[in-house]
Amino acid sequence: MTDLSSPMRLAVDARRVVVKVGTSVLTTPSHQLDEGRIERLAADLVHLKKEGRQLILVSSGAIGAGIGLLGLSRRPKDLAHSQALAAVGQGRLMHLYAQAFSRHQVQVGQILLTREDLSQRQRYLNARQTMNTLLKEGVVPIVNENDSVAVEEIRFGDNDELSALVSHLMDAEILVLLTDVDGFEERQEGGGGLSFLWWRGSPRSWNVWPAAPAERPPAVGCGPSFRRPRW
Repeated sequence: MTDLSSPMRLAVDARRVVVKVGTSVLTTPSHQLDEGRIERLAADLVHLKKEGRQLILVSSGAIGAGIGLLGLSRRPKDLAHSQALAAVGQGRLMHLYAQAFSRHQVQVGQILLTREDLSQRQRYLNARQTMNTLLKEGVVPIVNENDSVAVEEIRFGDNDELSALVSHLMDAEILVLLTDVDGFEERQEGGGGLSFLWWRGSPRSWNVWPAAPAERPPAVGCGPSFRRPRW
């Protein structure tokens, strides 16, 4: 079982951090992007950046934003419409992030990835090089799945898996998942029940569960199809 007795110590020492935020956190019940929440998230991340940390944000929300912009009541089930919504919503999402971070004189850069980008060696290395260059220039990379072109067979499924892969790609020391889910539960050895594995908090408070107590985040993912790249 993971030792969570000193998460604050591990978090304080982390220099490179991946933060993932989900659609339900970023959007209102009417499927509009919550501009106030994006502003507060940017302020929290800038606060950490000023402490000398390198930050990578993995953000969902493009399809949710597209639903609101096109006045739909719910997400369509077919892939073509979901991809069209992502194309509409991604621009709005990045505009709000750029606006929020610019208030703190911080620039952002958009990185859109598919599973192929992280499973083919040259694409994997190119993505790594691009994000390393952005970080060296003081830019916050904002990563999302390239929903407009990803076909069902190569989709990540959700950005929890994508954020884990990005953490591995970039040798991040901490992966923070911002979600409206209450937390993780871990089954005890012998099937003797579940134990709770999460604290509530914001990025500024660092009241989080570390991705791993070792040198780099573990390979975690969603579903049996998850594979860690071997580069």
